[in-house]
Amino acid sequence: MFKRISVLLILAVAILGCSKDDDNSRGDSRRKYVSKIILEQNDRSMTMMIDYNNKMQITGYSSPNTLIRFEYENDRVVAIKEEINNDDSYKLYYTGGILSDIYYYSESYPVIYDAANRTYMLDGSGLEFGLDGRDISFFKSANSFQESFTYDTGKKGPLHDLGGEDIFPVTLFVNSMYYYLSAVPIKTITVDESGNKKTYVAENVYDNQGYLIETTQSSDGEVFFKINYEYKVK
Repeated sequence: MFKRISVLLILAVAILGCSKDDDNSRGDSRRKYVSKIILEQNDRSMTMMIDYNNKMQITGYSSPNTLIRFEYENDRVVAIKEEINNDDSYKLYYTGGILSDIYYYSESYPVIYDAANRTYMLDGSGLEFGLDGRDISFFKSANSFQESFTYDTGKKGPLHDLGGEDIFPVTLFVNSMYYYLSAVPIKTITVDESGNKKTYVAENVYDNQGYLIETTQSSDGEVFFKINYEYKVK
């Protein structure tokens, strides 16, 4: 129930065109939007493209085998569609600008929002999540599984320049994209499975404007994943 959309990332042959110490001569008024992520995990390298509309809102994630699309109304995500299967996997509804209901394959999950703590609970699913700024602070499922996040404040994550206060629909509901895409770079990820906790610590690399260009998440020498980021400048 309430499974996440699977994003099939393909084998990447691209290499970042800039070094870790990329010296970009653009002016401060221009913005950077992540256009590609290259993920290395379990001895495999995979890539995914990120698409935008003319408002620079994320409209989808694409690879040769998978195409995820986001539909907007009033600058809010209202539908998430897996186009290869032609499914509207999620439909999102808002009341007073706050997420109030989610339809997952036509099944309704009313959303209970706690404004004081900035948490959302999906009634009937056992799922709960919270926000830290514009990013996910925790995600909890009904089977005693929880993920918690801390962030490297003062630096710029791949979604730093993405407009809007509520950006979580483009990360939370798509195959753990909140591990890879955030407005502020992730510093730690703690995974708690029935009381068994493991914390992954990020080694982050930034360009000379403070944007994240590489992250490696590891725990006790065990690498969880490594990602390189490429940006477009607008």
